[in-house]
Amino acid sequence: MRWLRAHVDGVLRSADRIEPVKFVLAPATGDPVAPIPGEIIDEGECVLLVPDEAEGALQLMVRPIELDARMDADCDRWLIYHIKARAATRWARLEILAAKRFQHVLDPDQIRTPSPFAGGEARALKALNAHPTLAADVAAQITGTRPNQARFVGVDPWGVDVRTTLGILRVELEPPMGAIEEIDAALGAIVRGEGSGNVAGG
Repeated sequence: MRWLRAHVDGVLRSADRIEPVKFVLAPATGDPVAPIPGEIIDEGECVLLVPDEAEGALQLMVRPIELDARMDADCDRWLIYHIKARAATRWARLEILAAKRFQHVLDPDQIRTPSPFAGGEARALKALNAHPTLAADVAAQITGTRPNQARFVGVDPWGVDVRTTLGILRVELEPPMGAIEEIDAALGAIVRGEGSGNVAGG
């Protein structure tokens, strides 16, 4: 579960094509959401490799379920993370049907974990981003490098996602938060050098 949340890049492999994708996780289901070529949606089941085709990638058998970008909040979430989608694509939630890493078959329900913070996430992000330097302060404390234009874009019990000009930084929290109201204390402790956290590649 943490492996999937630590990444926003993958490769879709269908019957006759390989397509790099950027995705976000739908808070309500834990499934990846991405703009993808319509032909892949029409083909049905395909494989999402996270983060790429290298050995050790998480291999997810997925079923694309088409979304309406004008109506679905998960498409807006993708745009908050990644800013701009390519033209001539359609949107889909990639329902996880099966999972494997190395030779180990994994329980898809342990991979596609919904976030219990989904209902309060927007309010929490608004409050966090009201502090203009907090996102950069958190990233700088963990990585030693202060990113430009840092902004919180996602929060769940296991960490926060920070958008920067270099991409998405996943700040994982140890231990996980039991309630979304704990986020201020968890991030404040990291900034003061008192909390546990690390940045996972995205």
